[in-house]
Amino acid sequence: MGSGFSQCFQCVHHLKKPYRPSIITISQNATSLVPDFNSHDNNINLFTSIFISHLLEEAERKLNSLDYDKSINLLLRASQLGSVYASVKLGSIYSSIFSDYNTASVYYFIALKFTLMIPHSSWDIDLILETVYALTKLYNNLLSDPNNLDILNHGIKFMIEIDKNLQDPYIIRIFSYNQNQKRRASRIHINYCLAITANSRGDLLEALKSFEECELIGQCGIESADKLVKKSYSYMQRLDSTRPKVSPVCVQCSYEARDLIDIWNLLICKKCKNVACCGRECLDKHIIISHLGRPC
Repeated sequence: MGSGFSQCFQCVHHLKKPYRPSIITISQNATSLVPDFNSHDNNINLFTSIFISHLLEEAERKLNSLDYDKSINLLLRASQLGSVYASVKLGSIYSSIFSDYNTASVYYFIALKFTLMIPHSSWDIDLILETVYALTKLYNNLLSDPNNLDILNHGIKFMIEIDKNLQDPYIIRIFSYNQNQKRRASRIHINYCLAITANSRGDLLEALKSFEECELIGQCGIESADKLVKKSYSYMQRLDSTRPKVSPVCVQCSYEARDLIDIWNLLICKKCKNVACCGRECLDKHIIISHLGRPC
């Protein structure tokens, strides 16, 4: 599917079988498949889908018999043919069986990338929710190490694009009630990942925006997402306690910051320490007028 993906596939190395692993089964034969845009054969996707279905069935048998290497090789082959489902299953194996969270995240990102290559009106919302649910757990584990931020930020780019498409009014209209609840749950998981990643790198404003978005989406009746809505509210309360302890009115132009993001954007006068300005221009004027000095 491209040189970038081939590098990801090459990262799979020989893995020892863990002690008493959990068994992951492929629950369905349907595949979410990237169309072959380079082919003029209308049947190519049908043939590829049938072939991938056989690969997935054989991969499941190998996985159930604990033959991990053969199962992974079969799933890799299906993933290289553009199967979102196979990429998600590879992520599941590396996360649940081998506890290799970095490799797992790579395959989940490939699944998101493949999803973005499919017309979003044909997206499998169950598969998207499964992917972002798994990524939420991975992000919670990986963000404890700052060295993982680069790869996690790469995944954030895909999640932002997925989130944009999930807000398309056409998608909302054609989805059933249950599908829309899963769509909302997916958006909650995505925005929660955006929030904790921003919070980890110290970008409190971006963190707050994404936590607020989780709250705005609201509870959807899906337990994992509803818990994140509650967590987002708790995070927002903690972030609120860090806002500047000054009057939210610009001392120069009298602009009043009303929401938390605007309040955080206020610039505190380092000399007065108890007044704020709405921007750099007002702060420079305030310093010249009040302290007879040059702008700093």
